Amino acid sequence: MPGAESGLGPQLAGEKITVNSRTVSVVKQLGEGGFSFVYLVKDLSDPSAAGSAASEGSGTSRPGGAQQQQSHQPSFMVLKITSIHSRQQRDVAEKEAKLLSRLSHPSIVRMIDACYRTAP
Repeated sequence: MPGAESGLGPQLAGEKITVNSRTVSVVKQLGEGGFSFVYLVKDLSDPSAAGSAASEGSGTSRPGGAQQQQSHQPSFMVLKITSIHSRQQRDVAEKEAKLLSRLSHPSIVRMIDACYRTAP
């Protein structure tokens, strides 16, 4: 299993991962395939993830001067981590990322970002 030797798998729950300028916290593993793991993650870069915007009184005005509190839900995303062991696998991963970045459909998860890094 690729997860055991690479540190991937369910044991990543609770870990913080930086993807380019975005930091996410792994909530849980959603699935795995031959070379990839998919996780539910919470965006820690989003100010609403900490609840600070709602607690500081940001809201919309109602007629009559009353404030209506906006509800800020934390941003949850899906993170796919792929183990790449060859140039050919990296080429396939890059093509997949390019294709996903161009897709726009309500039934397809929207791609936000991609990055590549070497294992420590």
